[in-house]
Amino acid sequence: MNTPKMLPFLANTAGIELERVEALWLEASDHAHSITGESESARYLGIAHEQMIALVEQEVLAANSLADAPWLMIQAHLSVIPMVIADIFAQAVVTTRQLIHRCKAKTESVV
Repeated sequence: MNTPKMLPFLANTAGIELERVEALWLEASDHAHSITGESESARYLGIAHEQMIALVEQEVLAANSLADAPWLMIQAHLSVIPMVIADIFAQAVVTTRQLIHRCKAKTESVV
């Protein structure tokens, strides 16, 4: 399975070791696969990214004191923005493909 190329960035901005972030991604990926039964769809990626965000939050909170939690959570949320953007683009691609397929089907049925 391919891991997102943004994991080193995520590890750096969240203050987590890269190996741990990779392990969290595998856990999030397994979670998404168990729900969707897929490993490459936009739905799968959306669930994996949501789970990854939750796991990063848990990891940051577990590693730091509660007094630092608000600032660390802001930093953790900012670090997953690239994943959220990638998810939005993946969903846009799927929607665009579906619309093109529907337009082609309508055009063929008219002709």
